[in-house]
Amino acid sequence: MLKCVLSLLPTPALALGLALGLAGPALAHKLKVFASAVGDWVEGRAYFAGGGGAGGVGIEVRDGQGAVLATLTPDPEGRFAYTASAPVDQVLVAISADGHQTQWTLTAAELAGGFAAAAQA
Repeated sequence: MLKCVLSLLPTPALALGLALGLAGPALAHKLKVFASAVGDWVEGRAYFAGGGGAGGVGIEVRDGQGAVLATLTPDPEGRFAYTASAPVDQVLVAISADGHQTQWTLTAAELAGGFAAAAQA
């Protein structure tokens, strides 16, 4: 029966249907996040493998023990930014609507420069 139904579909339509049906879940597994600090200012981006922005994800900023310090909403291209409140390890966790997660860690040493300048002022 399946062979009969498949033979009725044009080959390009079948290929397109399979590609679209398999692309969504596969991209969710390729969720990425990156961030860098300039002093206490942190900028980052959540994206999918291939470069497409992951604007629909949530970003949690956690300390080294896992406590949530902030919750961020990236723009449609997946970009986000915030001011760090202390020079401590910060784990940025991107969380998709279907529960997939990925993370990036900024170390206290990467943030320390912004706080050393403020302490001297």
